[in-house]
Amino acid sequence: MDFTARKLYKDVKAVCKNPNARFDEQALIIIAISVLNALYDLKRTYRFIHRDIKPSNILLNSNGEVKLTDLGLVFEDHDIARSEPFGTRIYLAPEIIDEISCRPIDGRYRVEFSSKSDLWSLGITLVEIAKFCHPYEHYSLIKDVYYAVSMEDSPILTQEDGYSVHFSDLVNKCLIKEERRRPTLEDIFESEMIHNYNNLENNKEYTKNFIKDFIIQTNSSEFPEETDSTDSSIIEDTIQQWKSDSTINLMSFIECH
Repeated sequence: MDFTARKLYKDVKAVCKNPNARFDEQALIIIAISVLNALYDLKRTYRFIHRDIKPSNILLNSNGEVKLTDLGLVFEDHDIARSEPFGTRIYLAPEIIDEISCRPIDGRYRVEFSSKSDLWSLGITLVEIAKFCHPYEHYSLIKDVYYAVSMEDSPILTQEDGYSVHFSDLVNKCLIKEERRRPTLEDIFESEMIHNYNNLENNKEYTKNFIKDFIIQTNSSEFPEETDSTDSSIIEDTIQQWKSDSTINLMSFIECH
């Protein structure tokens, strides 16, 4: 049984009695590292970027596995933006938004986007889970979100939010507004925190226990966002199919390891 990170943090928030409660930091670190591993594998093996990182595209299960789903917008790294929409609007990186019109840049302009855009979306995702709310959810109009992403300071985590310096630093590096200053995936993997926590078996065991506690505390024996999982071994076949038919919607899963 798989359920989304969005449902997980929403349900955790619902049962929290303490207004200062925070999401379990180690579980959040494992989610971050799992997604980073998946993005790195996409880039290293296929030269692809995901383009739609958000909590509802991150799946967890009772075996402690974390997966990245929905390859429908996957695209070659550093390719030219097309005119069709891509990504979920409130997770788009600043370089994808036209500062003048406060709208996503489309294929009329030669604008490159890379895996750094995925890092921004991951940073927004981690802030959302960490704070139990999306950093731009208070805006009622999407154009105001675009303006905030383009022109205002990036949302960040601090020790006042209840998270460690090392984790906050990782998140904040993903949310550096200027793309040229934002780290690459390779840079992120050089960080000490990644080295300390990048152990598949340990991470699965911790997440398994975390999910078990979550189910007990929330009495969540059933998950309405349940979805069928697909073994990660089919990725290469579906990628090849995507290459031959760029209109196909790939709904397979990358198992994060």
